[in-house]
This record gives sequence, C-alpha cells and structure tokens, in this order.
Amino acid sequence: MQSSHLPERHMVPHETVRKLQEMIERGQVEPGQKLPSQRILSEQLGISRSSLREAISILETIGLLRVEVGKGVFVVAPEARVPHWRHLGLAAPKEVYEFRYSLEGYAAGLAATRMTSAIMEELKACLAAMVEAATRQDLVSLASNDRKFHVIIVEASGNTVLIGSFMSAHRVILEAQRIPMSRMETLEFTAAEHRLIVEALETGCFVKSAQAMMDHIAATAERGGVKLTQFQIGGVNGGSGTGPGR
Repeated sequence: MQSSHLPERHMVPHETVRKLQEMIERGQVEPGQKLPSQRILSEQLGISRSSLREAISILETIGLLRVEVGKGVFVVAPEARVPHWRHLGLAAPKEVYEFRYSLEGYAAGLAATRMTSAIMEELKACLAAMVEAATRQDLVSLASNDRKFHVIIVEASGNTVLIGSFMSAHRVILEAQRIPMSRMETLEFTAAEHRLIVEALETGCFVKSAQAMMDHIAATAERGGVKLTQFQIGGVNGGSGTGPGR
C-alpha cells in the first residue's frame, strides 16, 4: 500500500551519506578537519548539492559531523560524538517521542488487523536489512530501513488522519529515529525490537502489535536520553500512566 499522503520512502540520499561516512571512516577526512566546500564536495562525489545537504544533516544528527555557521562542516572525533537535536524551535525530543508512542502504537494495532502478505514481505525485507546493517554497524542503512519500516506500518493502518498527522510531523520524527543510532553498542537492540513488532503483526492481534510498537518507541526514547511514562493496554506499567481496558 502506497499512500499519497506520505513522503517518498526513499527520500533520504542513502548512497550520499554512505560515501561521506566511508570518507570519514577511511581517514580521508580526519577528526577536526573541515570538509571541502559543498560545490567541491558535490563534484567529487558526483551528487547534487541538495543531496549533499541532506546527507550532512543526517551525519550531524548522529554526531559524525558538526556544522558551524559561517565556518563550515567539521568531522567530529569518535570520543566526542553525541547526537544533535536540530528542531528545538519546533518541538522537544520528549514531545516527539510521546507523539510517536501514541500515534504509531495505535497505527500498528490497526495495521495488524489490515495486514496483507505483500506488506508483511516488505516489512520482513526491511527487518533483514536492519539486522545486517546493525551487524556491520552501518548507520546509513539502518536509519534508512528503520524509516521505511515505520512508514510502511503507518500506511498499513489505512487511517488517513493518522497518516496525515504522521506526515505533518515527518521531519522531527525522522530526527528522533536517527538520534539513538549514535550509540553503536545498542544497534542490535533496535533490530531485535523490530523483529518483535513483526512477530506481533503476524498474529493479527491489535493489542500485541500496539504494545510491541509502544515498547519499541519507549526503548528508543530511552536510548536517546528521554524517559517516557508508559502503559500496557489493559493495565498500568511504569509510573502514572493509566491504561485503557482491553
């Protein structure tokens, strides 16, 4: 199912980010060193400046690059890499995770009841790619497939209001997905949680699928330094949250 309400799934310039990441990892650009100008770099990599700008924003979010206004873009040393939230004027990270917790949890529940074999195969392909990327510590592929995975589920909900709400907050949601990936040691957890979501969706159970998605987003938030008030459908879990009945 492809909704006209959502951005194109492959908008993220995957290969551009990969090329930049490889340059950094191979030491072609050393920590503290300034990247060449966008004009020169886009020519060297054979890409458009718009793709380059998007790639830089991704690597800035996960902490590999630092953008200094008026000075340029610099490579960050491994020991100094921390995630960077670029939407403070729009929403705080906690607000975005709370929004995702409620919207995507319900969307996953609906998706379970409306799942088709074609959509499930697409989700499993994303999951396989995420597992492989986590093993290789390939942040680019992991982020790209994580984004696609969540878009597929929201689309599969079939609810145009949920889809529209997700689309309206798309940029900050994407940022919130990337931030926890700055912690290399937790990448395997991300893939494992998505496997649990797929398993829940395969049961066709609204409750299990919604809960699996909410548990994943809460764990993602915690890896990003945000503690959410959680609840279990049918009961209270962790703090002051009140769960609805079954």
